Amino acid sequence: MVKASHKPDFICIGPEKTATTWLFSILHDHPEVWLPPYKELRFLTEGNFVPAYSLKNLFFNPHWHYRELRRILLHSAAKMLLWRKTECFGPFESFAWVMRYMFSRHTFEWYASLFDKGKGRLCGDITPNYYHIPESRIAELHRHNPDAKILLFVRNPIERAWSGALMNYCDHAGRDFDSVTEAEWIAMLDDFYGYWRPYPQIIRTWQAYFPDICVAFFDRLQDDPEGFYREITGFLGVDPGLCDNPVGKVIGRGVGRQMPHRIHEHLKSQYEAEIRDLASTGLSPYPEQWLRVL
Repeated sequence: MVKASHKPDFICIGPEKTATTWLFSILHDHPEVWLPPYKELRFLTEGNFVPAYSLKNLFFNPHWHYRELRRILLHSAAKMLLWRKTECFGPFESFAWVMRYMFSRHTFEWYASLFDKGKGRLCGDITPNYYHIPESRIAELHRHNPDAKILLFVRNPIERAWSGALMNYCDHAGRDFDSVTEAEWIAMLDDFYGYWRPYPQIIRTWQAYFPDICVAFFDRLQDDPEGFYREITGFLGVDPGLCDNPVGKVIGRGVGRQMPHRIHEHLKSQYEAEIRDLASTGLSPYPEQWLRVL
């Protein structure tokens, strides 16, 4: 019999470039919600989408996940030495949380313990890469935390892929937009497509284990930020009126360069069938709008 962990109360599974940073920023200041000091815990990806956790990987693996963990460790140590608190921790508490996060054995019980500070509040994990975890990991999560609420954000897959490519080349790699060749754009977009799983497939897989899943469309955030915010808080069961953050603020603005026509045609050939499948589900009118402008 698997021992249930029952934390966190909700998990946003992403995917990337769908407003998960906006969600973290908005809910981080909500008095009824507790979130970790760092946005992405990535526990469920370990051993599948990222290399399995070990002390050797933590200190020496060049994978971006472990590079980011090392950055967090150094940043937290510096904050403690400067005696700077965070929004939810004092200086030593913050460092102690990071030490537990970094050096404890990564189990579901350990994962639940990361939310101990949030007792009495709704606790959440917002990790976009959970979108890519295999079904076996979803089943394992269900055995340990069957009552977790699942949030999935949906964005036009053509726009999402283009936004991700812009981020990788222009933000992460520091390339000037005009210096990236068409062949390079297509190579990166094909790499994205190689591991992408269509939204309808992801929805069906997660619903088999967590029927109470909220599928929220990025377009609504753009069209009606207040309505989108109330949809999320209503699903989570928290008071929308208790957060002072302006819900329409732009968080993590992208590069914002227009997609070249040939790139659009390439992406259309990859994602049109998925958009049609998503439109047939009747979850939202937005996929029908995406079809009209293909």
